[in-house]
Amino acid sequence: MQGDLAHLLSEYDRAAQADHAGARHLIGAQAIADSWLSLRAAFPMARFAIHHTIGMDGGLMPPRAALRWSLDGTHDGWGAFGPPTGARVHVMGLAHAEYGPWGLRRECALWDEIAIWKQILLHKGET
Repeated sequence: MQGDLAHLLSEYDRAAQADHAGARHLIGAQAIADSWLSLRAAFPMARFAIHHTIGMDGGLMPPRAALRWSLDGTHDGWGAFGPPTGARVHVMGLAHAEYGPWGLRRECALWDEIAIWKQILLHKGET
């Protein structure tokens, strides 16, 4: 989330699957990376913060992790939310990940797209 684009592709299994906000089911490292990049491109200067992490590796289950995160900044880039508006936006999100022998293989990540649009539209004077 800090602009390290190569890192996105190197950490995912090439056949990884993900479910992202907006009911998007993504297959493959490139599709997942593109989804993250589209979100980040809309808020290129926003501060990314991780608020909570937990991981588990044991039993007969694969290693897995969960985290709660946020982005705080301005809608000053072209990305998932159209042309830049200058709106101050707070994005809340969470992610669950499962790892396999070739990297991250399953991911479920959610962020509140409705709240993001609401913040952008209120800034523009629309409701």
